Amino acid sequence: MEYLTAAQIAKRLGITQSTWRTDVLRGYAPKPARKLSRVNLWRLEDVIAHEEKRSHAVTIEPPGDSGVMTSAEIAAAAGLSVNTWRSYVRKGYAPRPSRKVGGVSVWPREEAEKWIDSRKR
Repeated sequence: MEYLTAAQIAKRLGITQSTWRTDVLRGYAPKPARKLSRVNLWRLEDVIAHEEKRSHAVTIEPPGDSGVMTSAEIAAAAGLSVNTWRSYVRKGYAPRPSRKVGGVSVWPREEAEKWIDSRKR
Protein backbone atom coordinates (compact mmCIF):
# COMPACT_ATOMS: atom_id res chain seq x y z
CA MET A 1 0.00 0.00 0.00
CA GLU A 2 1.37 3.39 -1.02
CA TYR A 3 1.04 6.50 1.15
CA LEU A 4 1.44 10.19 0.31
CA THR A 5 2.32 13.22 2.43
CA ALA A 6 0.42 16.51 2.32
CA ALA A 7 3.24 18.00 0.22
CA GLN A 8 3.01 15.20 -2.35
CA ILE A 9 -0.77 15.49 -2.54
CA ALA A 10 -0.66 19.29 -2.89
CA LYS A 11 1.82 19.00 -5.76
CA ARG A 12 -0.28 16.31 -7.44
CA LEU A 13 -3.46 18.43 -7.21
CA GLY A 14 -1.80 21.76 -8.04
CA ILE A 15 -2.77 23.36 -4.73
CA THR A 16 -0.89 24.50 -1.64
CA GLN A 17 -0.36 22.30 1.39
CA SER A 18 -2.39 24.80 3.38
CA THR A 19 -5.35 24.39 1.01
CA TRP A 20 -5.11 20.59 1.31
CA ARG A 21 -5.00 20.75 5.12
CA THR A 22 -7.95 23.14 5.20
CA ASP A 23 -9.95 20.84 2.91
CA VAL A 24 -9.19 17.91 5.24
CA LEU A 25 -10.22 19.89 8.33
CA ARG A 26 -13.48 20.97 6.68
CA GLY A 27 -14.26 17.42 5.58
CA TYR A 28 -13.89 18.11 1.84
CA ALA A 29 -10.90 15.74 1.58
CA PRO A 30 -10.20 12.37 3.21
CA LYS A 31 -8.71 12.17 6.68
CA PRO A 32 -5.16 10.78 6.98
CA ALA A 33 -5.01 6.98 7.01
CA ARG A 34 -2.05 6.91 9.38
CA LYS A 35 0.63 8.95 11.05
CA LEU A 36 4.38 8.32 10.93
CA SER A 37 6.11 10.24 13.70
CA ARG A 38 4.45 13.65 13.29
CA VAL A 39 3.67 13.30 9.57
CA ASN A 40 0.14 12.58 8.38
CA LEU A 41 -0.10 10.08 5.53
CA TRP A 42 -2.95 9.41 3.11
CA ARG A 43 -3.51 6.23 1.14
CA LEU A 44 -2.90 6.71 -2.57
CA GLU A 45 -6.27 5.06 -3.32
CA ASP A 46 -8.08 7.63 -1.15
CA VAL A 47 -6.28 10.51 -2.85
CA ILE A 48 -7.08 9.16 -6.32
CA ALA A 49 -10.76 8.79 -5.39
CA HIS A 50 -10.80 12.35 -4.04
CA GLU A 51 -9.02 13.63 -7.15
CA GLU A 52 -11.59 11.99 -9.44
CA LYS A 53 -14.48 13.38 -7.40
CA ARG A 54 -12.84 16.82 -7.35
CA SER A 55 -12.17 16.85 -11.08
CA HIS A 56 -15.81 16.06 -11.85
CA ALA A 57 -16.89 18.91 -9.63
CA VAL A 58 -14.70 21.57 -11.24
CA THR A 59 -14.31 20.47 -14.86
CA ILE A 60 -16.73 22.22 -17.15
CA GLU A 61 -16.47 21.31 -20.79
CA PRO A 62 -17.95 23.98 -23.00
CA PRO A 63 -20.34 22.02 -25.23
CA GLY A 64 -18.74 21.48 -28.62
CA ASP A 65 -16.14 24.19 -27.96
CA SER A 66 -12.77 22.47 -28.16
CA GLY A 67 -11.27 25.72 -29.41
CA VAL A 68 -10.75 26.89 -25.82
CA MET A 69 -8.69 25.78 -22.83
CA THR A 70 -9.30 26.21 -19.10
CA SER A 71 -6.72 27.20 -16.46
CA ALA A 72 -6.34 23.57 -15.42
CA GLU A 73 -5.75 22.41 -19.00
CA ILE A 74 -3.19 25.12 -19.74
CA ALA A 75 -1.38 24.58 -16.44
CA ALA A 76 -1.17 20.83 -17.05
CA ALA A 77 0.09 21.30 -20.62
CA ALA A 78 2.71 23.82 -19.44
CA GLY A 79 3.81 21.67 -16.50
CA LEU A 80 2.65 24.26 -13.95
CA SER A 81 0.32 24.18 -11.01
CA VAL A 82 -2.98 25.96 -11.52
CA ASN A 83 -1.98 28.51 -8.86
CA THR A 84 1.26 29.33 -10.72
CA TRP A 85 -0.64 29.73 -13.99
CA ARG A 86 -3.15 32.10 -12.38
CA SER A 87 -0.28 34.06 -10.83
CA TYR A 88 1.33 34.43 -14.27
CA VAL A 89 -1.96 35.74 -15.67
CA ARG A 90 -2.37 38.23 -12.80
CA LYS A 91 1.21 39.50 -13.22
CA GLY A 92 0.86 39.81 -16.99
CA TYR A 93 3.37 37.02 -17.80
CA ALA A 94 0.61 35.05 -19.54
CA PRO A 95 -2.38 36.08 -21.66
CA ARG A 96 -5.62 37.13 -20.05
CA PRO A 97 -8.70 34.94 -20.57
CA SER A 98 -10.86 35.77 -23.56
CA ARG A 99 -14.18 35.01 -21.87
CA LYS A 100 -15.99 32.91 -19.29
CA VAL A 101 -18.00 29.79 -20.02
CA GLY A 102 -20.24 28.70 -17.16
CA GLY A 103 -18.26 30.91 -14.80
CA VAL A 104 -14.93 29.36 -15.89
CA SER A 105 -12.25 31.52 -17.53
CA VAL A 106 -11.17 30.18 -20.91
CA TRP A 107 -8.45 31.03 -23.42
CA PRO A 108 -8.44 30.44 -27.17
CA ARG A 109 -6.65 27.10 -27.66
CA GLU A 110 -4.38 28.55 -30.35
CA GLU A 111 -3.28 31.44 -28.09
CA ALA A 112 -2.70 29.15 -25.11
CA GLU A 113 -0.69 26.63 -27.15
CA LYS A 114 1.40 29.45 -28.63
CA TRP A 115 2.21 30.69 -25.09
CA ILE A 116 3.09 27.14 -23.94
CA ASP A 117 5.36 26.64 -26.96
CA SER A 118 7.11 29.97 -26.29
CA ARG A 119 8.07 28.71 -22.81
CA LYS A 120 9.82 25.66 -24.26
CA ARG A 121 12.40 27.69 -26.18
